[in-house]
Amino acid sequence: MIQKSSKKTNENPGATAIATGAENVETLEKSQGQNTPKAARSAMSKFAKDGHKRIARLVAYALTLDEADAWWMLSTLMRSHLAVTERASLALMALKSLDRDDAVQTVEAAFSGAGQPIAPLFGFVDQAAHWADMADPAEIEAYCVASFNAMPPERQAAFLAYVGRQVRDA
Repeated sequence: MIQKSSKKTNENPGATAIATGAENVETLEKSQGQNTPKAARSAMSKFAKDGHKRIARLVAYALTLDEADAWWMLSTLMRSHLAVTERASLALMALKSLDRDDAVQTVEAAFSGAGQPIAPLFGFVDQAAHWADMADPAEIEAYCVASFNAMPPERQAAFLAYVGRQVRDA
């Protein structure tokens, strides 16, 4: 006849180790299953450049959020973390993945400029800087000249003095 053991199996060995006062940290960790080896890092996490890893995460964020601000932020950060050839390769392959009509519309949208500046949400300087980041050089020059010409003479003089200091300090 088989007899049942009076010895209880412990479903939580970590609790027993803590309750009985584990002799050392190693015994406690083993009883809690913390002695498992760490997962090996992927080749990408070992060898990819930091800038590339950042951009990969930002692409995932932009895709997940799918909001204009996320895409604009990605565009801005790609300039600082990727070389021109890397950005050009990404752009080319993204365009190649589209149907011809969609690719043409995308290129036209990319070169259509920023349009007119919109009303500022927080302040004129912030909005102007944001608009200038998106605008074509021709747009920036046109609005700059028109803005300068619309200034009263004393503001024009102050602006020219400011630009002179910027050029001198550069």
